Amino acid sequence: MDQIISAGRCLKQEPESEDQNEAYKVLVDEDPNKDVQTNSTTSSFMAAPTLLSSSESRWDYEVFLSFRGEDTRKNFTGHLYSALKRAGIHTFIDDEELQRGENISTKLLYTIRRSRISIMVFSKGYASSRHESRFIEKIVKEVLHIVKPARLKVAMNLVGIDSRVKEMKDLLDLETHDIVSIVGIYGMGGIGKTTLAKAVYNQICDGFEGSSYLLNVKETSGQPNGLVSLQKQLLLDILKMNFTISNVDGGIDLIEKRCQGKKVLIVMDDVDDVKQLHTLVGNSAWFGLGNRIIATTRDEQLLTQLGVHKKYKVEKLNYRESLRLFS
Repeated sequence: MDQIISAGRCLKQEPESEDQNEAYKVLVDEDPNKDVQTNSTTSSFMAAPTLLSSSESRWDYEVFLSFRGEDTRKNFTGHLYSALKRAGIHTFIDDEELQRGENISTKLLYTIRRSRISIMVFSKGYASSRHESRFIEKIVKEVLHIVKPARLKVAMNLVGIDSRVKEMKDLLDLETHDIVSIVGIYGMGGIGKTTLAKAVYNQICDGFEGSSYLLNVKETSGQPNGLVSLQKQLLLDILKMNFTISNVDGGIDLIEKRCQGKKVLIVMDDVDDVKQLHTLVGNSAWFGLGNRIIATTRDEQLLTQLGVHKKYKVEKLNYRESLRLFS
């Protein structure tokens, strides 16, 4: 099997038997500034785009998927592309196979530059393998590890936060995968509801296919097309794709269809109207089993109207915690 020379991670699927001389070699390269080369027995794929400046914080795609070998597009590469999409990973696939000696077009080079991760699949005379699905799962997990959700900013060493996060995680019952759970966080203004929700989100978001933290729901929904804006943000966070939504009903239909069956984590911060929940997360049938929804509010009665399964009241610091705060 030819060796891939690169700074990226090389994942290999070994042959099933001695008769099968060639299996897939997949290069997962997080740094698009590196060249990707193979030795003389295969063609070279050389693309050296410059890294984006720090001001360009968003990528057009999370994965650029390219392949070599006529046999790969309709089986392995096609299956890998479908698996990445199902996992909510925004992927561009290079359908036009690059042949030996051909130059990369300006448009394609731009796409590579605007993709956070490059995946190159190399194959020669590959025969179908019963290990293919497990190998694809390995690749998807590798990519998800790289593109895991960005952490929210939470102050360090907050007094009392660890115990409250643990209590919230117990309420969320994360070890139970065959339920959909909605947990409400309530308490007076400034007590720390948002901080707690962020801390919980940071600790558990990696365990979901997609996640979204919607800040200031009350304030945003009160603006023109505010609910539509929140719907767009939710879809972007979970599916990594921008959608055109003309009205709230269209957004509801889109969320229900595109997110169906996905295990997601959604946090709605500062909710003050039942309509906000119904517009953004509808009912449990919209998403897959195992999803968790957290809503923060000042109004405990609203949580009852929302039909939350469990409630968590954020209390003031107790005496011992207060001493730690001022010690």
